Amino acid sequence: MSKVAQHLKSSASLLESLEAIKNYRAYITIALGGFVGLMVFVMFAFIASKLAMNGNLGMATVIGGMGGLLGSVIYCVGFLATGILLMDQAKGNEIRSVGSALFAGLVVLPGMIGLLLLLGLVVVAVVIVLAILLFVCKIPGIGPVLYAFVFPVSVVVMGALFFAYVNLILPLSLPAILDGNGVMQVIAKLFALVRTSLLPAIIYQILLMLIVGLTALVSFGMLAYGFFPVAGLSAMILPSGGISELGGMLGGMMMGGMGGMGGEGSGYLLAGGFGGAIVLMLAAATPLLTLVMGNCIIYLNFMRDQDTGQFEENMRSKMDDLKKKAAETRSQLAQQSVAIKQPAGQSAPACAKCGQPVSDDEVFCGNCGNKLK
Repeated sequence: MSKVAQHLKSSASLLESLEAIKNYRAYITIALGGFVGLMVFVMFAFIASKLAMNGNLGMATVIGGMGGLLGSVIYCVGFLATGILLMDQAKGNEIRSVGSALFAGLVVLPGMIGLLLLLGLVVVAVVIVLAILLFVCKIPGIGPVLYAFVFPVSVVVMGALFFAYVNLILPLSLPAILDGNGVMQVIAKLFALVRTSLLPAIIYQILLMLIVGLTALVSFGMLAYGFFPVAGLSAMILPSGGISELGGMLGGMMMGGMGGMGGEGSGYLLAGGFGGAIVLMLAAATPLLTLVMGNCIIYLNFMRDQDTGQFEENMRSKMDDLKKKAAETRSQLAQQSVAIKQPAGQSAPACAKCGQPVSDDEVFCGNCGNKLK
């Protein structure tokens, strides 16, 4: 049996992603991250609004930005902690405590940010190259001819890049980071996946999307069955019609005030809105956990045991070559600078250890690192 056929035969393991709904600790961490992050953002936004009302727009912008950043970090830590708990479950290990998972999420956060920045730089580089090619296509005469080739090639490259980002790179980078890999190890494992198991991994992702979609349908559908009867009873029993006042509240807010929120029913409306938000978060949590758990399973099936030693060695070798060339370039520039500054007929100072010409203001030799002064 071929390797592709073996992967397809074992695709039933994706159904184990539904076991995520039994991981109550994962629900706790995702809820904590979302709730605390939202509360921090609201608190900073309230302070920023007060500063803006007093005319301090600069400080209000800073405070608002800090609140958004801090709230995002808190949510990301909760999300990563959730992923760590689901990775424990996917591996069959004992699931750690909530506190331990939150601490581990904080530890892996810098690696995740570094990886996302690196992937973002790749996208920016591709966009810059595409923009340069399009500018070249503006050359009179041959521009339309070049564009006839640049356009289809660019469409294929950009399509393949973003398809890979959405369906493989971003979904599988998360479990790779959660498994304790560094940024270079994650990149190496992704390259190994593309070389050896690209098609089966894409099929796994399609199957996972179907499972997540069905989970979302059941989750939201079940809550919808409860929402409409409760909303109907609320409209009949609570003061001022409860839910029926929602349109007036929204209209009053759109007119620039809170006039639509007056009356005895406004408190119930706010309470119902808050409770509705909780219901929506609960409904979204189940398919989200299923998605993360499924990607952990795909990672364990395809990437965890990939042999990336040769790739990492090649990457280190290339990085060392780049550093060596950069050092040689700096040395050549230093020599040229000394030659320009040196009066005619006067010998340039040199390093006593390697003989490399140096300038008078250098403390260490740029070639061998020898201390000059």
